[in-house]
Amino acid sequence: MDRAKISIVEPHEDRDGRRILADGDRLAKEGDIAGAVEHYILYCEHVEASRSDGASNLRLIAVRRQILEMQPELHEVRRKLVENYVGLGLVEEAREQLERLLAEADEAMRDPALAYRPRR
Repeated sequence: MDRAKISIVEPHEDRDGRRILADGDRLAKEGDIAGAVEHYILYCEHVEASRSDGASNLRLIAVRRQILEMQPELHEVRRKLVENYVGLGLVEEAREQLERLLAEADEAMRDPALAYRPRR
């Protein structure tokens, strides 16, 4: 009985995921970057909730890289990309992304608007 349930649920989940991804692609083509990124993030959450295999890691890597091309300042997306790389044993790619995170954090620390100002 579990097999029947799985075979019914998986195609539905895949269809939902494909629809979310297709909507994100459409929004990106229309120039709605914020909307596209929102859909891509929703897609990633959908995939994470429904699967945790190597193929899903590959999909997540592709979509998260696409997100970061549009909005490279999304640190949480970059952090999750590192996790996906590590999950597939792609240590060099994970290291590169971690270095970018550290460089962005260092740059933010140098921003005078973010400088520490003690209370008086």
